[in-house]
Amino acid sequence: MKKLLVCQHVAFEILGTLNPLFKAAGFRIRYVNFGHHPDACPHPDAYHGLVLLGGPMSVRDAKTHPHLETEVRLIQRALDRGIPVLGICLGAQLIAKALGARVEPNPEKEIGWYDVSFTAAARTDPLLAHFEETEKIFQWHGDTFEIPRGGAHLARSSACANQAFRHGDNVYGLQFHLEVDEPLIRRWLQVPIHRREIESLNGKVDPERIRHETTLYLQRSTVLGEHATPATLSRAFGRKRPSACPSATPTTTVTRLTHFVRTSSRANRRVRLSGSRPKCSGNWAVRRTNRCSTECVCGVALISATKSPHEQRTQRCQLTSVSSAV
Repeated sequence: MKKLLVCQHVAFEILGTLNPLFKAAGFRIRYVNFGHHPDACPHPDAYHGLVLLGGPMSVRDAKTHPHLETEVRLIQRALDRGIPVLGICLGAQLIAKALGARVEPNPEKEIGWYDVSFTAAARTDPLLAHFEETEKIFQWHGDTFEIPRGGAHLARSSACANQAFRHGDNVYGLQFHLEVDEPLIRRWLQVPIHRREIESLNGKVDPERIRHETTLYLQRSTVLGEHATPATLSRAFGRKRPSACPSATPTTTVTRLTHFVRTSSRANRRVRLSGSRPKCSGNWAVRRTNRCSTECVCGVALISATKSPHEQRTQRCQLTSVSSAV
């Protein structure tokens, strides 16, 4: 099954309407909630795609939210390995920073439903080609990103010149929110930090107007999200995961090891490995190849496994000689 890593910053910023679309496309989703686990250090190597959600903090708040720097490194690692990346709002700003672009305050905060105009590049973009020239889309942001060098500028609004970009063919940054539904918008309007933000704008943003406009524009926004994501994201995020160690040299063995790794067996069991490890520049992980053997994900070595009569969930494996396995 394809696996998706989702970086979450606060409880009220979620995948929303995109969640069932990814699941219907066959993805298993793993959330990393930096609000609860700020010291988490996830790695993208085991995933087919990376999604970064929004949040009320700024990319410039790394001193108070050090996980933001962790996420920038995570994005850079994903980019180096060709892993597809999607960023929404704060997530898009983090991608821009990881690509060397500036992130700074926008001249005006956009909160509510705004006209977003799509560029000529968007008309031929796989994700956005079905959008009309101008669409009403939900916004909630105070910062904006510079289009990264080499990126395609896809959308703008009257108050924010850079609303979306694509870098390469599988990295997208979206300032706007296609993932919202009515309950999520109502929730955002009630969150204390958002209420204080609206109050600080001295009447420029009217929550009642947002609620009313949601009834007018949400259905079209949902249709845009549904048409934008399944086929395109399945193609991009569903591609074969890059090899963890393409340059491994299967001629040298090193020290013995004993550790646990997750297999893809039906019961989601763990296999205990013990033996000589092949020289491999990537992660030491295995996948199930048949009933009694597993294989290094880079294809370096085949490991013979024997069932333990005492513990069905654990198997002790002895690594065969590297020369006989390749």
